[in-house]
Amino acid sequence: DAITFVCALRACGGIGAVLQGRQIHEEIDREGFFETDILVGNALVDMYAKCDALIEAQEVFEKLPFQDIVSWTVLISGYAQHGHGEEALNCFEQMQSKGLSPNKVTYLSILKACGLVGALDKGKEIHGEIEKEEFLKKDVLIGNALVDMYAQCGALARAQGVFDKLLSKNIVSWTSLISGYVHHEHSEEALNCYKRLQHDGLSPDAVTFTFLLKACGSIGAADKGEEIHADIVKEGLLKTDILVANALIDMYAKCGAFQKAEAIFDELLIRTVVSWTSLISGYAQHGHGEKALEYFDKMQHEGLSPN
Repeated sequence: DAITFVCALRACGGIGAVLQGRQIHEEIDREGFFETDILVGNALVDMYAKCDALIEAQEVFEKLPFQDIVSWTVLISGYAQHGHGEEALNCFEQMQSKGLSPNKVTYLSILKACGLVGALDKGKEIHGEIEKEEFLKKDVLIGNALVDMYAQCGALARAQGVFDKLLSKNIVSWTSLISGYVHHEHSEEALNCYKRLQHDGLSPDAVTFTFLLKACGSIGAADKGEEIHADIVKEGLLKTDILVANALIDMYAKCGAFQKAEAIFDELLIRTVVSWTSLISGYAQHGHGEKALEYFDKMQHEGLSPN
């Protein structure tokens, strides 16, 4: 029945099983559910959008007997999730022109789209709507998305202003702010955020640590990097997260601390092309050309292709 189809489509979207999704789509057409049940139609749009089959998502969307706020939101969300910010913004404007009011998920997706394309003016406009609806007081996810949007657009004072007004801050709030500072080369501010985060009794996750290590590497703050390294070991992330391990190698290599970079590299159970490149790049930047070429040869000997 309709609920079975909705659940099956959700499963396809969850694992990117677009081929099975298309087969289910054919069954839905045969059974005539598409014309009679908006839930099934919306689930189809959502499945294709989640599987990055955005042309098919748009085609199904246009064939819906009518489009409600969920129809628009799943399409906008699909475009935003797969990096098509302009298309998401165009859909949002069309939706509003039809008199439909965004819900929480719509706002989350459209803020992501604004951040992707640097649409600061549109982001400010949406911020005003969110304030009117009082979403900011009720939902930390919306607050985090606003911080992230401003940070990605380089409006760091605004990002900090929204962050400071959040009624509750979680690790995502802090990471959104830290990543903004790092991306726009304000590494000192990113590291100051780390002190405040710890003061608030929060533990960084793998993503936060990765940005903090990038900040240390960009300003050569090896001592601070060592402190963060110790925290990573305490959290048990060095053995379980290759992104964190690679970020540590990169940080030490950028700071010229090659013994430490090599020690972490040698302990890795799995070395990706990023692990090798971090070390090669560090040696090259610090004028150790022979060493860089030596590691390049070793990497190829292990069967990895350069990026």
